[in-house]
Amino acid sequence: MKRSLLATVSLVVLTAATAPSRAASPVFNWTGCYVGGHVGYGWGKTDFTDAQSGFFVYPFGSISTDPHGLLGGAQVGCNYQFAPMWVVGLTGTLSIADISGNVVSGFFSTPVDFKTDWLGSVAARVGYSWDHWLVYAKGGAAFAHNKYSATNYIGTFDASETRAGWTVGAGLEWAFANDWSAMLEYAFYDFGTQDITLATAASYPPSTESVKFQTQTIMFGVNYHFNIH
Repeated sequence: MKRSLLATVSLVVLTAATAPSRAASPVFNWTGCYVGGHVGYGWGKTDFTDAQSGFFVYPFGSISTDPHGLLGGAQVGCNYQFAPMWVVGLTGTLSIADISGNVVSGFFSTPVDFKTDWLGSVAARVGYSWDHWLVYAKGGAAFAHNKYSATNYIGTFDASETRAGWTVGAGLEWAFANDWSAMLEYAFYDFGTQDITLATAASYPPSTESVKFQTQTIMFGVNYHFNIH
């Protein structure tokens, strides 16, 4: 009886030890391409400094605004995993934005409005993975479209521009399903200083301002992965 019981227990233990675990998840491999969407929030600083002077020039003085607002858009990219936990890749992001701010200039207390209505980047990524998690840093080229407006008794002075700069950032990504992942990412954008000419429909001379523009974003996104194995 004892021998029979011992043999039965031994057989059960041996079977459990050698049988494959159904609960164990396969190790995730990040190699492949992906496409996804995101929502987020942006904030930054925009500095205006008069770039010209003279009696017939409409001056702003030296003023600053702290624009902020929501953004949302899409991202696409590809990854390659090697050695064996490192991941490198290339990613592109485009966001429709409402990152806006306003400030009053000292000249006739004129309100000056600023808005970034889209923001994009093309960047390289490098990260370290452990199974379904990936932590990464990125850096590359950035692009933004800005609008400017100032209104007083003379009329409305406005301008728009597409500006290039650079970006760096970092994020955390989690593969929560076979082909799906969620990401949380921070990015810093620097677009330097550039002269902007604001003009009015009236015959009054335009105003040229040196505008320094930086912004930061944080976003949450979901990606669908192709060729993951």
